[in-house]
Amino acid sequence: MTKLGLVAFGNEGEPFDPNVHEAVSLIQSAGVTEPTCIQILQPGYKVGDRIVRPARVIVAEPDDAGPDIVGADQPDEAGLPTGPETGPQENREDED
Repeated sequence: MTKLGLVAFGNEGEPFDPNVHEAVSLIQSAGVTEPTCIQILQPGYKVGDRIVRPARVIVAEPDDAGPDIVGADQPDEAGLPTGPETGPQENREDED
């Protein structure tokens, strides 16, 4: 196949590019500064500039948790959560 120009690609540590990578999983990591491929699950293949199959990868994103986000879901004085998902909840019953 290499005689026909088929080339495998995808290396750990390279920046994530959605044009050539398929993200299978995403994790937060303080050890990266940009979305980075940390594990190659399946190499990608291309012929010339044409992608035959994208590389399937696990991606690490920078951990953006800062002091303003850390306490967002902590309970208030009444013991109720204070995060963005504390609005009224609907009661739904499945209809048969």
